[in-house]
Amino acid sequence: MNTLRRLDRLIAPSVRRRAAISTSLWPHRWMSQSTTIAPGSPSSKSTVNAAEVRGVAQILRQQKGNLGQPTSVSHPHLIQPDELVPGVELTEIKERRSQLMQNIRAYARSFGGEFNGHSSTCHMLVLGAASKKYMSGKIPYVFRQNSDFYYLTGCLEPDAVLLLTIDDAQNVQSELFMRPKDPHAELWDGPRTGPELAVPLFGVTEAHPLSQLEAVLAKRAGALKPHIWFDQKSTDLPSLAENIAAIERRSAPSAAARPTLS
Repeated sequence: MNTLRRLDRLIAPSVRRRAAISTSLWPHRWMSQSTTIAPGSPSSKSTVNAAEVRGVAQILRQQKGNLGQPTSVSHPHLIQPDELVPGVELTEIKERRSQLMQNIRAYARSFGGEFNGHSSTCHMLVLGAASKKYMSGKIPYVFRQNSDFYYLTGCLEPDAVLLLTIDDAQNVQSELFMRPKDPHAELWDGPRTGPELAVPLFGVTEAHPLSQLEAVLAKRAGALKPHIWFDQKSTDLPSLAENIAAIERRSAPSAAARPTLS
């Protein structure tokens, strides 16, 4: 079963459905476990209000052909007006992120909320996009986005990072780190969306330049003292793994501990 289908099972819409835990995110000794969201727990359903719809539509009209991926304006034959990517609406992508964090929290609660000696009801998931691969010199392979990252963001740009957090009150926040706009680089590599337009386009809570990743990660980890979920084996960004390791070193022994991945 591929990663997308495993994630799809994890974010099943029914709170009564038992969700299989993705082997790409959870420790080996817990792979056979499953979790159930208790009836009556706060709803994780995300919505896109009319103001957001109008805002996105205006951005698409103004930035036609100047964003980092196809849109309903640049490719109306492929993408419908209410879709972020072909066949998937922005509302659904936001709900995927929210439901995933709710299920992670419920899964951890089934173990008493304690991993590696650290107890917390807060969780932080860090997921990197794919990077461009080169055949030789300046000749790149055709870019293929990381499947998990694409499933949770709809973003097709390389070298981006998604940060998801859930706090004690079960509030889910999503933050996207992206390469900033660079007219010279875009002449060669194509348009970039940039963090300025990422919030309305991808429906995240906040967006930042990639250069702020280390500082924001440290700030969120310090404030929440969360369990950190990060698959080091699947990332194309060495700096991301280094940032997570640095946070853990600063936090040890009492703060965020990342569950061991097999």
